[in-house]
Amino acid sequence: MIQFLSPRFAKAFAYWTHSLSKYLFAPYAFCVLMMVLFAPVDAVQGSVYRMIYIHVPCAIISLMACFFMGVFSIVYWVYHLRIAQILSYQAARVGCLAAWLSIITGAFWGYYTWGTWWLWDMRLTAQFILALLYTLYLLAYRASTLRMISSKVVALIAIIAMIDIPIIHFSVEWWQSLHQKSTLMSLTNHTMPYSMYMPLLAVIIAVVWLNLWWSAAYFMHHYPIRNAHE
Repeated sequence: MIQFLSPRFAKAFAYWTHSLSKYLFAPYAFCVLMMVLFAPVDAVQGSVYRMIYIHVPCAIISLMACFFMGVFSIVYWVYHLRIAQILSYQAARVGCLAAWLSIITGAFWGYYTWGTWWLWDMRLTAQFILALLYTLYLLAYRASTLRMISSKVVALIAIIAMIDIPIIHFSVEWWQSLHQKSTLMSLTNHTMPYSMYMPLLAVIIAVVWLNLWWSAAYFMHHYPIRNAHE
């Protein structure tokens, strides 16, 4: 994995990701928007169910970003690679935004489906804890840049946050929960018709792509060539 964090590979990957996205993302996003708009209306929830096209991708991104934040933090702790620290910080920025958006959109969706904005359901609580850990990481990172705390404290927060990933994912299996079980893990045994399911997959790809684009732009801006030896 370390070879993939070499300055040459990382900068090449960021450059090509950013360059290709400039030309390909807009038409793909337009197609996805049309798929979502023309998806059928749910028989029970009506059009409110379309919140799934924001809520689910944000929830998935929050978990993916947490994993990468933790992995890059471990690499930085062991090998002291500046690239790993930058990527961990960007993963935290992406994950923090996604985590809070998943909570906000989930609250609106929950109000129309459960009749309340918030419940101390295990999945909701675990996701809220993840959002707080992201926020704590970003505050700690800021403090470390001001040399108020050690950068290892920041990495430790990221590693601790990784523990929340399986808790969030399996919470609906381990505890009694109002939150529905996984919709995406099985292509043959899911509860959504394909006319709703395929737009959801397309939105998830679009959101992952958008965040890769954002991360590539951030990396290119904050890792100039003069620091390539770090």
